[in-house]
Amino acid sequence: MMLIYLDFDQTVVVGPYPIMDEIVPGAIEGIKLLQEKGYKIILNTFRADIGIKQMFPAIDFLKNNGIFVDDHCSKKVMPGAFNLKGLKSIAHFPTTKVFIDDMSRGVPLIGNGATEYVDWKRVIKAFKDEGLL
Repeated sequence: MMLIYLDFDQTVVVGPYPIMDEIVPGAIEGIKLLQEKGYKIILNTFRADIGIKQMFPAIDFLKNNGIFVDDHCSKKVMPGAFNLKGLKSIAHFPTTKVFIDDMSRGVPLIGNGATEYVDWKRVIKAFKDEGLL
């Protein structure tokens, strides 16, 4: 099943690093839905570039919200474009990657006036529209 390379700041939490006080609307539910459907969640965040100890608060935050990542990157992998077109035919390959990251070109974003973050409602709709959920 596909690998979801999941960013943390402005993707799971609204605030930029190191703020973790507000969850992006729909993020927890969206990630859980992807996991329930068999997608593997790989935490891919710049926090790793700062130091592995900076990853632990993000991993703990996810655990405390019922999400257990399958793995994490020791260094941030620069995100590719968010494009689900045509992935249904190759979704079963274990190396198929999707980046859900506020830096991914094409990922739906919303804002609160101060910052932009991932629009999980539209992300999940995109998965459904492509027959991936």
